[in-house]
Amino acid sequence: MGTGHKISLEDREKLSLTGVTEVTEFNEDTITADTEKGAVTIKGDRMHVTRLDIEAGILEIEGNIESIEYSDTAAGKISQSLLNRIFR
Repeated sequence: MGTGHKISLEDREKLSLTGVTEVTEFNEDTITADTEKGAVTIKGDRMHVTRLDIEAGILEIEGNIESIEYSDTAAGKISQSLLNRIFR
């Protein structure tokens, strides 16, 4: 894959993500996906997946998009580990 990550939101109703490696949770209110840049959680109302192509890394969603939140726990662990080694 290695195509990078891009997000596009149109009128808070159509969301397109690239660089998706896995969808870990989805229902009408919450969709969580792993991307090349960390996990992303999309919250909204009456959301549904209109396209999912893991091989191409594409996820498209329609519905009322209320929030998009990234979490980068893996990078946080790496940073913490580096700080621990520096301050030993």
